[in-house]
Amino acid sequence: MQEAPAASGQSVLWLNPRAWEDDLEVRALHQPIPLETGLEIIATGEMEIVTVPYETLIAGQADSPWTGGHVLAVEDPDTGRHFFAVPAPALPLLAHLLPAQDYHHLVWQTPLLAGT
Repeated sequence: MQEAPAASGQSVLWLNPRAWEDDLEVRALHQPIPLETGLEIIATGEMEIVTVPYETLIAGQADSPWTGGHVLAVEDPDTGRHFFAVPAPALPLLAHLLPAQDYHHLVWQTPLLAGT
């Protein structure tokens, strides 16, 4: 696995999987966690970010850091699928964890990253 670039204060939300899967609702299980911590959880748990077969762009309140970001699925070999809300500015920091085609599709779906 490649080393992640510095996350510069970005955070992610570990989501309630039932709320996301049933209603596409961004409802946190915990307080926001630093992106570095999320990446460490993924790396130490031998988890893998996987693409989900539907639009994951988060719509919501303009002042929410999650609006304009995406929900990404993470597969854990022991506990199954988990979901994380990732703000748009943090998405480029995940490029090294995704297949290039998946990453480019994610950026293409993200208006806040248009032209990157």
